[in-house]
Amino acid sequence: METFGDHRLVPSTMLAGDGSVWARAHQFLFQGQLRQPVVVVDAACRFDPYALAGLARIAGRDPEAVLRRVGIMRVLTIYQLVEGLRRLRTLPAGTGVMVMGAHALFEDPELEPDEAAFYHARLRKAMAVYRQEAHPLALVERIRPAGGRRPTGRLPLLSRLAQTTTHCLWVKNHHTRSLPHGKDRTALFLGH
Repeated sequence: METFGDHRLVPSTMLAGDGSVWARAHQFLFQGQLRQPVVVVDAACRFDPYALAGLARIAGRDPEAVLRRVGIMRVLTIYQLVEGLRRLRTLPAGTGVMVMGAHALFEDPELEPDEAAFYHARLRKAMAVYRQEAHPLALVERIRPAGGRRPTGRLPLLSRLAQTTTHCLWVKNHHTRSLPHGKDRTALFLGH
């Protein structure tokens, strides 16, 4: 297992929080890929190779070598996300997978509620399979939209997804803390 500050990268981790979650995700990604290749499944267009290269420079690493160990898969629909995760199961054991902003895809106005529930169940099933097959999986989600308004429609889906992870990290103002497993994680989605 890799470490991230005082936290450990375990088989399935959710990293969630305010807008600083994206910077933390790049730190998480950099630290994890030092020992294993990582594939980023970017559903929110938030992966920034320049940020990753900057972290490599700060650490005295060759930025090109670091970036070569990161694969990128951009997905635009929930179907592409679920299908992409299914295909990535063929990666060598131990290859990490980071999914950035998956729940933004559930806000598609063309997505019917029953279809959203179907794909969300498939996403949770994919997470279970990754845990069984020894692929470290990190999910990164921004909880609060700009302006401090509380998110609405995706909270039940995010809450259920957080309950399926083995570790949950909350990021606020660039500070990260671990949330215990169980009902306390629900507080994450209520502005904790």
